[in-house]
Amino acid sequence: MIFNEQTAKEVIEKFGLNKSMGSVWAHRGKIPERYFKDGFKIGTKAKGEQAKQAIKEYRRIASFGKLNFESICRLIGIKHSRFMDFIYNDIIATEEELLLLKKAINAIRIEARELLTELNKGKISEITQKKLKSFLKRDEIKVFVLIENKVLANTINDWLLGKRSVYPVEHQNAIEQALLVFITETSMLT
Repeated sequence: MIFNEQTAKEVIEKFGLNKSMGSVWAHRGKIPERYFKDGFKIGTKAKGEQAKQAIKEYRRIASFGKLNFESICRLIGIKHSRFMDFIYNDIIATEEELLLLKKAINAIRIEARELLTELNKGKISEITQKKLKSFLKRDEIKVFVLIENKVLANTINDWLLGKRSVYPVEHQNAIEQALLVFITETSMLT
């Protein structure tokens, strides 16, 4: 929207923004459109012990690099930049978005745990192989980070791409270990 001093004051007051934003917008000649969209909410500084703990947990999980948070954010309808603000600037967009992130991560963890249970049974069925393939092909999973052994990661990638038709049973233990580490690293206390 084209800058208007009265409108800028109203937006600043409505969203509790710093008063200096008016001069920034005046210099740019416009007020960002997002402030006029229905349902737009401003993130607030994280408050309380639980919120601080959640920030630490997401920061810790992100540090392992095994999850593609850009894909997770797209999946649950949160802008990736908001997630990055949450992780690095201690800003929580809304409690709903925080809950959506937790549910998305837990859904991936549950799927990994179910796969690990199936893999631990011994002989790997075709159904389990399909489930594993589907899990590893998820955009939310970074396979080459999940499977730290590069030779194994390349073997798995060949299997996922169909260059190798047979499941790499010789690497069964390493795959199970990678899933176990993933489940442990992505666990959340809150």
